[in-house]
Amino acid sequence: MDDARKQKKELLDRLKGKLKARKQLAWELHPAGGISDGYTEEKDGLERQIWKKAEIQHQHAQELQHTSNHLHELEEKRHNSSVAEAQTGPQRGRAAPAQGRVVNLPALSLWLCHLATKVQYLLAGLSWAEDTADALQAAAMASDTDHQPSPGTLGRLTDSGVGGIYSSALQLLLISGILALKVPQALGQYDSKIIDGVTGRFEAMLWKLRSLRSSQELFAVCDMQPSLDLAADLPSVRGTVLFRQSSPTDKMEAYFQLSGFPLDPGQPRRAIHVHQFGDLSGGCSSTGPHYNPRNVNHPHHPGDFNNFQVRHGTIVEHLRDLRAELYGAESIVNRGLVIHEHEDDLGLGGNPGSLQSGNSGRRLACCTITPSNGDLWKKTVSDA
Repeated sequence: MDDARKQKKELLDRLKGKLKARKQLAWELHPAGGISDGYTEEKDGLERQIWKKAEIQHQHAQELQHTSNHLHELEEKRHNSSVAEAQTGPQRGRAAPAQGRVVNLPALSLWLCHLATKVQYLLAGLSWAEDTADALQAAAMASDTDHQPSPGTLGRLTDSGVGGIYSSALQLLLISGILALKVPQALGQYDSKIIDGVTGRFEAMLWKLRSLRSSQELFAVCDMQPSLDLAADLPSVRGTVLFRQSSPTDKMEAYFQLSGFPLDPGQPRRAIHVHQFGDLSGGCSSTGPHYNPRNVNHPHHPGDFNNFQVRHGTIVEHLRDLRAELYGAESIVNRGLVIHEHEDDLGLGGNPGSLQSGNSGRRLACCTITPSNGDLWKKTVSDA
């Protein structure tokens, strides 16, 4: 994993160097107006590519749902056939327990042929998805640093981006086929669980891709709750955190409204950060480390919101000009937000932990950042 990160960093460094040299040469050879026009055209072309990829990805999700429905129909036919055979078996003197009988071969063969066709279809899309998604991610990162991306210089990154979603969907589809062979009775239930999980991941990635092109306001909300594994000596913090970003070129702002801290006036400031995962199944520890898409030291992660002063047991803050994004490949949507026990040392602690998390201590409360229609922001922040 370290080698992969190192290789990715080297590739990005080389890309940035080439783009910088290219931009400098263009500046010397052409007037500034020509460069600006070319950049606008290339940006428009990139946005059109992103929109097209998002539409194709949505088609893949529909194909996957269609496969699920077909598998369910085949399982119902297999079940009905087994019931009919169990009813007629005693009349022929060949009764046997239904659970010990083999799968209906014609139905299974038809199902396997259909599955093989879908697997080939997804495999063809997988290779394309991995290449194009990585190029789009590199282009988005280059545009964030005022470089001008070019199709000829967009290298393949080790992180597969959207391709990882296609890969996961394909693997889950194959696993469902294996389980269907070994435990036919479980096909219907297991298949529905797979489709629910994959559909959720498709929707999350589709939201991110569409946000790269969108120019409308984006909103998100985070319902803060105490950690499931909260120690008895720590406060139970609850509340709401709201996010808004007017466009991809505007800075994100956030509104924090949290309560449950001790009321004594000597309360320390508390650190709040965005973490890698929106998973809260094992308490706030399930959110993983700080969200760090560019592999930089703390406090330069996009979700390092630093320290908040507690007043009368509450935190009420409205922050503007934040580094984090609701748009694009580095969106914080569907990631975790965590309140910590201590104050953030802002990377000045002189030890490895300071450069990773600011030595902020245990995790008090957390939530998953989810898309919002903006009604709560308009009501809460406008009234604040």
